[in-house]
Amino acid sequence: MDKLSTSPKSTPRFESQLTAHLKPFASGEVRPRLSAKEWHQVHDEELESVSLEYTGIHIHNIIRNPSVPKLYELALKHESGTAVTSTGALVCKSGKHTGRCPQDKRIVKEPTSEKDVWWGPINFPLSDHSFMINRERAIDYLNTRERLYVVDGYVGWVPEHQLKVRVICARAYHALFISNMMVRPTDEQLLDFGEPDFIIYNAGQFPANRYTDTTKQRKSPSLAADIAVMREREGKRELLMIKRGGRTFHGCLAFPGGFVEYGEEPKHAALRELQEETSLVGTDPQLVGVYGDPARDILSPLPRVDFSTMKAGDDAAHADFYDVEELKGQTDKMAFDHALLLHDLLEFVKKHNIDIPRA
Repeated sequence: MDKLSTSPKSTPRFESQLTAHLKPFASGEVRPRLSAKEWHQVHDEELESVSLEYTGIHIHNIIRNPSVPKLYELALKHESGTAVTSTGALVCKSGKHTGRCPQDKRIVKEPTSEKDVWWGPINFPLSDHSFMINRERAIDYLNTRERLYVVDGYVGWVPEHQLKVRVICARAYHALFISNMMVRPTDEQLLDFGEPDFIIYNAGQFPANRYTDTTKQRKSPSLAADIAVMREREGKRELLMIKRGGRTFHGCLAFPGGFVEYGEEPKHAALRELQEETSLVGTDPQLVGVYGDPARDILSPLPRVDFSTMKAGDDAAHADFYDVEELKGQTDKMAFDHALLLHDLLEFVKKHNIDIPRA
């Protein structure tokens, strides 16, 4: 079959490139036809060409609706930690946050749609002003990227009810994900795609402006986990403490611990924080208590550990074992409400006759 006979509807750019290709030949000469390879090169350039200047994005290295193999190639080439599994799936590192939280969703509250949204614990209102500030912040971030991906597609399967959506993102695996979520246009539809009905700016690697009212809506409690490590040495009980190096309670004594990440169990968070702050690897934690005071939300397990690898790290300036009896007299030097934790921990050990390992 002659592939030139199946060419899609011409566009001004396609016509100009075709004319430029044929210009050297006089009208009386026999004009050669474009080879299949040359035609597809012009055709592909037309499909991939898109400008985002109208959005305020001035990046010129824009990859539009790439194929799945191309996205695999780009992810493996440019995104650290990316790999392909034995089953062919693309594995990527998304960074600190590895999940999505429904309570992070905000919707602009404005007259034309205000009555159509079921406002509540999932759909939180956002002012138009705050939206514009954070939209600008997203665009500023995208303008710092070396390359961007644009995925144009349709939402809705019935053609007469479809909406055209353009997603702008900075990572190949994001483009791959959204390509699976939307109805992908054919080459002919992509050439005539025009202006989208909606644009999604995917700048999730950059935080929202914390001074806008996005942070003044209903907040989810932040769950944290602390961990207590005890040992007996020369007939005395000792407790592992860190001296905080951060701005909050700088220099104060504290149990190793930190915030629980999305999708993480509290006991796993406690063990992770132990390793990050002291280099100790713990196992088999026991739950000491759960604290629900709004001023604190820390859960404290007792694990088994190998004490030989201890080294301060993360936001701990120093890590060491302290005599329990001496710590009782230093509760005024403890961060947060860790004096309460110390009291409850010692009561727990006494009540349950916990076997304290010897160093």
